[in-house]
Amino acid sequence: MYTAAAVVNYLVCILAVGTGLAALGVDYRLARVAGACGEIGFMYTALRWVVFRDVQRPDDPGPPAG
Repeated sequence: MYTAAAVVNYLVCILAVGTGLAALGVDYRLARVAGACGEIGFMYTALRWVVFRDVQRPDDPGPPAG
């Protein structure tokens, strides 16, 4: 899952947002900052809720008590 998140991050946040905004006439440095902000948000949500989510399986009794 991490590899998929990293690939989507690169394609969407870095290439699409950064290059897309620069192509639309936004200053390159500002476009890179906007891409970085999008990358922060995307990677946080992808890592928090997809890659490192807490999954309790029905057959998993959980941590031992005590």
